[in-house]
Amino acid sequence: MHKHTSLYLIRYNSSTQKDQRSLYKTLISKYSFSYILELCKNKFSLLALLSLVCLLSIYSLPTFAQDKKNTPLSAEVRTKVQQATKSVGLVYVRNLNGSKTTPQPQGSAVVIRKDGVLITNHHVILDNQSTKLFDEIYVAFSQQDDDIATFETSYRTRVILVDKEYDLALLYIISDVKGGRIPPTFELPSLELSDTKSTQLLDNIFIVGFPAIGGETITVTNGIIEGKDTKNNWLKTNARVTPGNSGGAAINLSGKLVGIPTKVQIEKGFIDKDKDDCPETSPSYGAIGFLRPASLVGEMLALVPLPKNSTENLSSQTAVIAKENKLVQISGIIQDSDKKSPINDALVGVIPLSDEEITNNNLISWAKTTIEGKFLLNNNLKPGKYTLKVKAIGYESLLCNVFLKDGQNKLELHLKMLKTTEIKNTTAIPPVANKNNTNNSNNITSKVNITGVTRSSTTQQPITGAIVGLIILGSKEVTENNLLTWGVANPNGEVNFNKPITPGRYTLKAKATGYEDLTIDIEVTNKQVPIVIQLKSLL
Repeated sequence: MHKHTSLYLIRYNSSTQKDQRSLYKTLISKYSFSYILELCKNKFSLLALLSLVCLLSIYSLPTFAQDKKNTPLSAEVRTKVQQATKSVGLVYVRNLNGSKTTPQPQGSAVVIRKDGVLITNHHVILDNQSTKLFDEIYVAFSQQDDDIATFETSYRTRVILVDKEYDLALLYIISDVKGGRIPPTFELPSLELSDTKSTQLLDNIFIVGFPAIGGETITVTNGIIEGKDTKNNWLKTNARVTPGNSGGAAINLSGKLVGIPTKVQIEKGFIDKDKDDCPETSPSYGAIGFLRPASLVGEMLALVPLPKNSTENLSSQTAVIAKENKLVQISGIIQDSDKKSPINDALVGVIPLSDEEITNNNLISWAKTTIEGKFLLNNNLKPGKYTLKVKAIGYESLLCNVFLKDGQNKLELHLKMLKTTEIKNTTAIPPVANKNNTNNSNNITSKVNITGVTRSSTTQQPITGAIVGLIILGSKEVTENNLLTWGVANPNGEVNFNKPITPGRYTLKAKATGYEDLTIDIEVTNKQVPIVIQLKSLL
């Protein structure tokens, strides 16, 4: 064996793991590939094999180490996450006539107000056997990372608000585990709600709770926000969510509550090796955790009264809400802010709170006003806070927040008329519309009524509720200044535009929920036939 090589082998055997990588590099750089090949030719197989292993280690080990290395949390983030764990408790439940004599761990809950108001999932406190709420509901907390949240140190709670649709429930601490009175000065560390609108894709989050497989100590997992379903009020994450995490907390790097872990969907496959239609295995290919956003928690919390004074807690009040939310009907009237006259054909749309623009993904409900200025939204809504947007030709757009309560809600809205110059710009006939009409002066002022029909491009079925507008040729977006005429498709897909228009070329834009937006240029003639508008489904 080559003496230098023997020396390196001796050093390799006696070196620490920390020094081995530098030895690999020295060995390979000194003898290189050509020397390894020479060793192979001379049948130094053991040395050749060892040299090849060293060579591969240079390239593979650094990469392997880099892939496995976790980015450490800053001291500030670590502290905030650890503090947040003290606001998450383990829920214990029991029925008075049940087979279990002691309360059983069921899920998690989060303190969202320091006087003892907690949020959890409705299914956590629901007895699946009777489909009723458990008779007794307790919550216990861990004060240290390794503390067990035992029933003996828990508090008794009662349900003060249930939201079945979103699978959420508010609890309130009413006594200690033995029924002892909670002092008026009682406080718990609570989590601040984050602004759901500010939550973005790929944001880092931590799931805090008491999964069943984790026992009675707190468990924290991490991941990212993988998706946002604004219309159906879901946040999606790849952070591990398992049974028992339900009702717990998803927090961001600032330690604020982002959402409530509510369910997990697992994608499975089926392998049928012997083709007998009875799969032998069903491997899992991945899972997505679903969170109810903090905005829903805020809406529920707004319905719960604060203690009247510093010497009183919520349990002593009689006005506590203890009923389910029901869908409410929303109607109203839209008037000119100065003349108080009704505004016809105004569009009213309801979108999630704090959103500014209406899209196919966030439009919750909408309506068009009648000649009396009245409207009735097409969908009933849950009580809570929403953003409402109103648009009408010749008026400034209105964007405002509304708080819908139980029962029928009637809204009175006022729009401010645009300035005279702006109105002229809105209704002016674009020059391009007249370029083919210069031979006959009578044609310049003659206008035609426009109709159309909206259909699915694949099924040819009519599209109800599609909004179609004509704007100045070449315009990219619809504004108050370039919208010339518009209409909404009826149940038969038919559209009657609200104003006649001068023959010429225009840009047509159409939008409908569940379909791709359409932008095309059309020619309007004196003998106008219905415009066929075909939209492509997003599905």
